[in-house]
Amino acid sequence: MNKTARNIMKQARKRGQMVTFISEESTTRCPCWSSDFQQSDVAWHEANPDATECNDQGFLVSLATSVEANVFILPYAATSRTEIPVFSHFIEKLGPVKNDDHLLITPEMPENTKWLEWSGAKWHVHNPIAVPIGSSTGVWLALVRRV
Repeated sequence: MNKTARNIMKQARKRGQMVTFISEESTTRCPCWSSDFQQSDVAWHEANPDATECNDQGFLVSLATSVEANVFILPYAATSRTEIPVFSHFIEKLGPVKNDDHLLITPEMPENTKWLEWSGAKWHVHNPIAVPIGSSTGVWLALVRRV
């Protein structure tokens, strides 16, 4: 971890929000997967209500782990390019933004993070991007959307 990431971690511990990252390991296709349409078949799950639910990509979740961390979460509307100019290029790569989306800034991101729990709610982590500073990752940025 480089000096910038250590500094962000130190500031996150002092002023950041405590979240629980939830990582999922998914390697087995759900029986509902339609190879013709490359998507999950909702009707299959309706016909088989006792079957295990799959994730957004049609995989059965085989292992879920959780890690607590201090991070910064900001309403996306407050993160204009003028307020965080050093990250503007990366913020634009996060993808389409919806109302009430938030920006996650964290010095570390557990591998395969799909969700986080924060403020009594579950949030989906979209498009995590490693922001390089020097020769290593300085921080991670991601769009988070309340489920």
